[in-house]
Amino acid sequence: EFPKRFNLSSDLEDWIKKFNPEVIYSAVAKSVVYVDLTLEISKRFRLPVVTHIMDDWQSIKYLAGLFGRCLRQRLKKRLKELLNVSHKRMGICDSMCLAYKVRYGLEFTPFLNAIDISDWKPKIRKDRSSGRPFKIMYHGSIYHGSIVARACSQIKGLVDICKASERLNSCGMDVEVFIHTPSAIANYYRRYFKRFPKVFIESKLSYR
Repeated sequence: EFPKRFNLSSDLEDWIKKFNPEVIYSAVAKSVVYVDLTLEISKRFRLPVVTHIMDDWQSIKYLAGLFGRCLRQRLKKRLKELLNVSHKRMGICDSMCLAYKVRYGLEFTPFLNAIDISDWKPKIRKDRSSGRPFKIMYHGSIYHGSIVARACSQIKGLVDICKASERLNSCGMDVEVFIHTPSAIANYYRRYFKRFPKVFIESKLSYR
């Protein structure tokens, strides 16, 4: 990546003033630019920040490239600054929060993304015994695009699951794998699963 800088536009400033937020919730995405943006908005409007880190992207960011070392040092500095000023810091599990406490010397609270299951309840199968076919579902993102992203992508684990299900099918079992991921990602990775006849990659989530 190239080093990037930004300025808050007058339109964005006006929008923030009209919205009048009480707190900034930031997952800080996967770039130092978003860390800078969060810090700038917090400083400009004197808003408290809640930072939510959902995976360890900062450990594999800016490991290569002409500006990699420069950007990595900037990321470390700015992310530590953001975490220090955050009123609340969250991870996604106890182990992550403990690891980040050791790394950054700060307290983190585990908090998982939640979903409203009211629409699902009437359609959830009550019989928990394994039926035929036995269905395995993965629902989530698959990192893609860059060499670094592919290196830490979920794709390898998903392919391993598909290989295991194929072996089970060859032993007489009936196993299907459903991979639900956003359409752009589904289209990008569809070729990895063409060789598995009972693996389905889809962009829309069904109740089946």
